[in-house]
Amino acid sequence: MSRTGKLVFSLLFMTILMLFMTSNVKAQQVKTYKEAITKGNQLLKQKKYIDAKAYYQMALRYQEHDPYATKKINEIVKILKAGESHEEAYYNIIDKADSYYNKDMLELALKNYKKSLSIISGDSYALSRIKNIRHQQTIERGRLIAYKRFMQSGDSLLSQNLFNRAIAAFQKAQNLFPDKSLASGKLVLARQIQHAYINRKKQAQKEIVMAGRYLLIKSYADALRHYELADSLLPGNPVVIKRIYQLRPKARTQIAYNKIAGEADQLYIARNYMAAREKYQAAQKFWPGNSYPAEMISKVDRQLTEQRKNLEQNYHIAVAQADSLFKMQEMENARAQYNLALSLKPKENYPQQQLAAIKGWFIRQQQQLQANYHSVIRSADSLFDKGAYPAAQEKYEQALKTRPKDPYPKQKLSEIDRRLLVIAKQKELDAQYLTLTSEARQLKDAGHFNLAIKKFRQAQELKGTDAFCAAQITKIKQLLAQMQKQKERDAGFAKQIILGQRLLQQKQLEEAKKAFANALAIKPKEPFPIQRIHLIDSLIQQKILQVQIEKNYQAAIRQGKQLYGQKQYKNALVSFKKAKNLKPGDTYSGKMIQSIETMLAVVARTKALQQAYAKSNARASQLLKEQKYELAKAQYQNSLTLKPDESYPKKQIADINTTLVRLAKERDQRYAAAISGADNLYNSRKYRKAVALYEEAASIKPGEPYPGEQITACKTFIVQIVAEQTQKYKLAVVEADKLYAAKVFDKAIKAYKKAEKAKPDETYPAEMIKKITDYIRINAIVDLIKEKTLIAAGETKKLPFKAVPVDVRKSNYLYVKAHNVDGKSFRIIFTYGKDNTKNGGFVVQVPPGKMDQDFIIRVGSQYKWFSDDNNWISIYPENSPIEISLVRISKSD
Repeated sequence: MSRTGKLVFSLLFMTILMLFMTSNVKAQQVKTYKEAITKGNQLLKQKKYIDAKAYYQMALRYQEHDPYATKKINEIVKILKAGESHEEAYYNIIDKADSYYNKDMLELALKNYKKSLSIISGDSYALSRIKNIRHQQTIERGRLIAYKRFMQSGDSLLSQNLFNRAIAAFQKAQNLFPDKSLASGKLVLARQIQHAYINRKKQAQKEIVMAGRYLLIKSYADALRHYELADSLLPGNPVVIKRIYQLRPKARTQIAYNKIAGEADQLYIARNYMAAREKYQAAQKFWPGNSYPAEMISKVDRQLTEQRKNLEQNYHIAVAQADSLFKMQEMENARAQYNLALSLKPKENYPQQQLAAIKGWFIRQQQQLQANYHSVIRSADSLFDKGAYPAAQEKYEQALKTRPKDPYPKQKLSEIDRRLLVIAKQKELDAQYLTLTSEARQLKDAGHFNLAIKKFRQAQELKGTDAFCAAQITKIKQLLAQMQKQKERDAGFAKQIILGQRLLQQKQLEEAKKAFANALAIKPKEPFPIQRIHLIDSLIQQKILQVQIEKNYQAAIRQGKQLYGQKQYKNALVSFKKAKNLKPGDTYSGKMIQSIETMLAVVARTKALQQAYAKSNARASQLLKEQKYELAKAQYQNSLTLKPDESYPKKQIADINTTLVRLAKERDQRYAAAISGADNLYNSRKYRKAVALYEEAASIKPGEPYPGEQITACKTFIVQIVAEQTQKYKLAVVEADKLYAAKVFDKAIKAYKKAEKAKPDETYPAEMIKKITDYIRINAIVDLIKEKTLIAAGETKKLPFKAVPVDVRKSNYLYVKAHNVDGKSFRIIFTYGKDNTKNGGFVVQVPPGKMDQDFIIRVGSQYKWFSDDNNWISIYPENSPIEISLVRISKSD
């Protein structure tokens, strides 16, 4: 492998190694600037220069550009450089020679290789390089000369935009030396620049074609715009520049023509034909070759002919319009309308008088313009002196209209055209300058510095002396110098790294550390030399530690043997493991550990087996006490798997089997009873209760299918019943809500109770009953009983009251709170009347159960109640006593 190949391989190895060493460096970083400075000072006193330098560098990370840390690093670098060895001086010369060789500076390379032999005579690397150079000088001198000539030619042609010839030159150079990257880089750059130039050329050509199309239709302003755009894309085309110069005055004329023609069109649309005719005539003077004004004059004449057909009406319209325009001082349009009127009636005096007046107005205006002529000229001259040429041009043209024969405005207009041409040429130069400087900046950014310098110099030539280009050329030269200096620095750094790596591989740790210290002196901020130095310090430390490890190993082995002889196996195992940790590859300690662990494992297994057997028996006994016979039997069987020869588990299993036979018979009996009861309930359509008994039977014999089948059947019937109940509930609620809305509260309560019976879990019926009860209670008229009163069976209790007002009788309810004393079902007969006369009554059925009940009776619906002044009510319970706590007459709205 050549020295260059070794260098590349070593640098690649260094980069990979740096990635793995980063975490070790981070672990040794200090946390503050002060801590880093203190540590660096301590190491400097101990003459540990590399370590001290590392801490000063860390201090610079906390306080960048710190003068103290920088000063200390420079002192250490001087100390390290002062210790360069004889071999170091040799490598410095070799590196310099290699640098010249790589740049094809063979004479200087040869001189330095010979100089290195004066330090290490007979060095094979230097001799091989000298031989190679002489061979190249004799055989390849012609190729080198041709290579340089092609490269210089390519650069020159590229700067002149002769792309194909430049590419051919660079291609020839690359063919001579395919391994040299410079020629291939120039090839890529030339093709990129050519591609951009072709794109601009294509776009410029498109603009020229568009300009030509507008020129064919004599649209000069549009043609001029496209030619100017083409010139900005690709400056310097003489045809384009000539066209721009030719079209500018025509474009100005055309713009003026378009303005007058547009005004004429507006007048024509407004049917002001005479004024439109005059404007079209004026437009025709601006552009005699354009047929449009003549065509429109013909159209105007036809319109005027049509107007003459209705002479009188059109005459008066023309005069009226002319008078209106005259008042607004729109004299040109007014004159056109008076002329129209005169053409209709040539003998009329009024149009002639008005035309004479308009003529006098124009004479006065012209006299005023003549008087203002010098003012306009002064304004134009002022604008001209300020360089405002388009504005000055307008003023001179205005003056020229006032005095068409005056040569001064014409001279100034010609001068403006000349100056605008000069400005256009200057813009062209500026565009070329910007293109060249832009290309130069691109070349600079791409790293093609020599080509960038050429482009900047071409831009300089356009402007004579140009500070910007000069500054850019200076910057590029400075950058090239810095790059050269950095390259030499990199080479010196790489040489020390390679030397350090080689010495490290040869286990020459102190010498390797010195080489890495030299590398660090060249590049103080590079982490790799620091990592290598720390690695070397660690290797030196490892040598010291190895002796101590061997000493500790022997002591652990001796102690392990002693304890093993004393049958202290656990302690002996600890000692042998300690020895194994100190020397992981040691076979003796490994064998002893395996032997002891096997012995301890046998003892542990025996002990664990006995503990598991006792635990299993204890668990089985507990399950037996809890009458969990199957589980207890399984647990005793587990005990037998642990100790198959034991008789106790076998005896217990036999006893459990006897018990299980007895329990099986009892289970059959309980199962049959549950099934019988469930079937009876099923046949009686009491499905919910039947499900409970079938589930009990299923729990007794989980494997039997019959209980499950019957449970499914019951649930099917329950679903049907629930659906029927839901339907009944909905119907009852609908009916109850209607009655509630109609304030028929007694029937509403019955309907809500019917709904409540259909679905007892629904709260809505009870809420509505409470709502009605509360309503009746609140709207009380008179209470007949207010405290608990017991009425015996067969006894009549008469309750007098003052007759209710007539206007509320039809809405009367009787609200009764009662308690069923015996819990039997019986009837209560209510009777009402006036004085000694009985007028009517009603019967209430009391449901069974010792419970409180509320009764609401709509007594107002009975004719005899609202038609007569009833003043008493009697209560008669049949067959059973009743305890009544409230009897109230209420009303609804």
